[in-house]
Amino acid sequence: MTESTLLLVGLCILLLAAIAILVITVGARREVRNISYELGQRYSRMENELDLARVERSAYEQEAQRANKQLEEQRPEKLTWELEQATKELERLRNEHSENLRLAGLKEQEWAHRDEQQER
Repeated sequence: MTESTLLLVGLCILLLAAIAILVITVGARREVRNISYELGQRYSRMENELDLARVERSAYEQEAQRANKQLEEQRPEKLTWELEQATKELERLRNEHSENLRLAGLKEQEWAHRDEQQER
């Protein structure tokens, strides 16, 4: 083999290696692009799931607050206090009613007495 033949064989091997590297690089680039696209899709889905989880968490927190408020409203101490207040108000209204009946009776007697005197 001559020097020029060796040089030509070396150049061919070098060219084949360059083409192989180029083919491998193009394939790797496609794979990276596919992986990047997949990761983008997964990231988007995970963001959507996170947003949904946040909305659900907020709804659960509001529901828990409503339940706590309802429990607070139904506490025996509060219900007992409300019953005492209602009992006091009922007693006050009964007394007021009794007083109004007494005054109405007095007015009725007064009018009856006046009618008697006017008839005489």
